[in-house]
Amino acid sequence: MDNSVCAKIRAIARDSATKIYMMKTTLPQQGVIAGMDTLVMYDQKQTEAHWGYEPFYGSDNIHFSMDIAYLDLGIDEMLRRLDDAARSAATEEKRCYAAGVAKTYRAMADLIERHAQAAELAGLERTAANCWKVAHQAPESFEEAVQLFWFVWTIRSDFSHIHFRNPGYYMGTLGRWDQHFYPFLERDLQAGRTTREQALELVKEVFTKMNTLGVGDTLKNMMLGGQDEHGHDESNLLSWLCIEAIMDLKVAEPHLNVRVFPGMDQAFYAKTLELVRMGQGQGEIFNDEVIIPQLLGHGIPPEVAYDYCCDGCEEIIIDRLGAILFKELESQKVLELAYFNGQENPFQANHDVRRWSMAIDSREISTALKLGFESGDMRKAKTFEEVYEMYLRQYRYQVERVVDFMHENIRFFTQECVSSMVLAGGYLQAIEQGDDPYKDIIKYMFFQIQSGTISTVADALEGIRKVVFQDKFVTMDQLLDAIARDFQGEGDEVLRQRLLSAPKYGNDIDEVDLLAADISSRFCSWVCEANDKIPQYLWPAMYSIFFLDHSALTSATSDGRHAGDPVAVHNSPTPGKATEGPSAVLQSVAKTDLNQGFAGSPVFLTISRNLIPEDGEGLRIVDSIIRSSIAMKLPILSLAINDVAAMKDAQIHPEQHEDLIVRVWGFNARFIDLTPEMQAHIIGRTVGAPC
Repeated sequence: MDNSVCAKIRAIARDSATKIYMMKTTLPQQGVIAGMDTLVMYDQKQTEAHWGYEPFYGSDNIHFSMDIAYLDLGIDEMLRRLDDAARSAATEEKRCYAAGVAKTYRAMADLIERHAQAAELAGLERTAANCWKVAHQAPESFEEAVQLFWFVWTIRSDFSHIHFRNPGYYMGTLGRWDQHFYPFLERDLQAGRTTREQALELVKEVFTKMNTLGVGDTLKNMMLGGQDEHGHDESNLLSWLCIEAIMDLKVAEPHLNVRVFPGMDQAFYAKTLELVRMGQGQGEIFNDEVIIPQLLGHGIPPEVAYDYCCDGCEEIIIDRLGAILFKELESQKVLELAYFNGQENPFQANHDVRRWSMAIDSREISTALKLGFESGDMRKAKTFEEVYEMYLRQYRYQVERVVDFMHENIRFFTQECVSSMVLAGGYLQAIEQGDDPYKDIIKYMFFQIQSGTISTVADALEGIRKVVFQDKFVTMDQLLDAIARDFQGEGDEVLRQRLLSAPKYGNDIDEVDLLAADISSRFCSWVCEANDKIPQYLWPAMYSIFFLDHSALTSATSDGRHAGDPVAVHNSPTPGKATEGPSAVLQSVAKTDLNQGFAGSPVFLTISRNLIPEDGEGLRIVDSIIRSSIAMKLPILSLAINDVAAMKDAQIHPEQHEDLIVRVWGFNARFIDLTPEMQAHIIGRTVGAPC
């Protein structure tokens, strides 16, 4: 055994415990839950100057929900078992790891005790009692369980390497939170220790705290409801309370998702419809009848598959027993490389962008694709089929390069990384055997390759087919020259308008829709073929997180886009191109077999508020859209309802719209917090907005 591994483990344990001992006590201004409730904006340089080096707290990308052994055992029992493992675990590395986890959770117990003492001095008797209890013993009440969860969840976020890149935004996937905490609430109700109304207030307190700790791309996704492997509905009172809390508070966090299936409680389904009709991007729909069979068909056991949830966005993971690591492939940038035979367009797009929030500094971005692969000279193409084959050749080459990248990352996470000590406290196997969650415990690592925005690629390819080969308006040589100068030459605008008028995805037009379907199918097949070459399974997803970055990075395309103009998110139409209404969008999407992208291939359908009134008729429309998506076997539907007039006014008078919440991609955010580019994207993709 390499003693340097133990040295690394000890260093992580030292830094983790030291940071926890340095944490301040924070008492509730309202309510009963103690612990972090104020944003702390970290400066990495100042942190390094304070410590004398860059501290590291172990690997944890917080995109997955951790297990809850700390709730089942309580800290004292955890420490007893960890101390045993530190003496008798199978290897020196495991003994070191158990000792490190024990050191971290001793520091956490001390932190919670300090909160108990401070609460006593402040006369906060319930808070003090809860903290004294969970500093040592397993929680028994719903309130105690939530208190311990809050300490663990906020510290886990603080320690994650993802958090370092998003300073001040407390993050972390919540998984099937209603399933984790309902047993505590059920016992309280049966014993008469709490009421429904008191439980709702506690949920609202937790949600309010989550919003004070950052809003937006914070990974605070929560999956509600679902079924067990026998088809029994698992929605419960806590599922209801989570929806009621969000509807009462009208806040962005957490992002609620609901699993639907034929046998679900119809009253809970009706409540879900109310949540979706409210707008704000809440209530994303996950179709059990599509997702679970895909998981079963790819080797996930039934008792595990039925426990699926989503990560910090919409990718499928297994609750508590699964983790995720992904890499995104820029399908529309691949087209640019295909235009120029493996090179970027000589016309430079804007490479300096903000990702989504005006609170996040601008950053310079560059393509993750490998330049230089010669997929063919499109200028010499005599048929559309030749052009298409050149694109597919470049695309497949890039998929293979991403597979290589993922193979190396898989090797690191399964062999070399040391997991966060806080994360380890969720897993009984780590507590009793000193096992590392990433390397030894988490059985269902969803290693994903994602490639969304294929609809924009289909629009661009259809533009070539229509304008060059059918209408013979220009030659490929002339088209590529115009693209190379961003349609800014003499006469280029006439060509651009012809390209813009070519058929577009999202309007139920077979020519372009079936192009998207074919590209998507090939991508998923190529990813799955790679599984014959590597030891871990790769999961394909038709998904695009970085669509804003990619639009800024991608030059002009043959759908009439200028360099930097919007591209599509996930499997949705390019903003502004769906002109035939919501039904046509769903018909277009349904021509692609999204089930092939079984790691997560959501449909974003953003509809103007004027089409869905806030009354019974609005509920009927929402119900019809959801049922249609289920009948079409769409796996995930994000149905967002936007007031375009309010969004446009918020661009002028932001101070009057601080409570305007919108769906961005896998998360919700305040509209006024978004960059102008993201604001324009969301307005542009809203279907049915009045002119």
